Amino acid sequence: IHKVLRFEWDTDGPSEIGGLLVDKMYRKRPEKLGKQISLARFMYMALYPDRFEKSVLCELTPPLTEEGRSEFWEALGRRFTGLPYQEADIISQGNKEFIRTLFPTDDIFMSLLDPKARLVLGRVGEETKPAQHLLESIGFHYTHEVDPFDGGPHFGADLKDIRVIKEAQKF
Repeated sequence: IHKVLRFEWDTDGPSEIGGLLVDKMYRKRPEKLGKQISLARFMYMALYPDRFEKSVLCELTPPLTEEGRSEFWEALGRRFTGLPYQEADIISQGNKEFIRTLFPTDDIFMSLLDPKARLVLGRVGEETKPAQHLLESIGFHYTHEVDPFDGGPHFGADLKDIRVIKEAQKF
């Protein structure tokens, strides 16, 4: 029995919420600014649900090296693109087509990946764990999908099942 990775493209997919980066000076404060900002985003979604897809996705950052490299990217993405992680990440923000053209369409056996890459696949980095806990507390779950760049896990939920949205009241 072999575990495989399979690239799938979803051109009519869920609404994706991006990560929120709070300056280190403001983290772990009693005001919990990151949590407040994130919950405000969900309140907006509760007010205007017709502007969003039925399902919501969030890509969480996996453990990265001290230099900010992704072991998963080094083991897989760099082999197909020849690009360092940071450069590929910048390119992908404006053009994801290069992934489609350079990455394989066939399954990739996980046993062929470097053990360091397999170890971080689908895991959440320490600095991202508070976001994971927040998402899980309002109804998100791990979808058993990972980002093809860094192997970070995807968390998802149906819009109607997100606790903040479900419990919101309009006045």
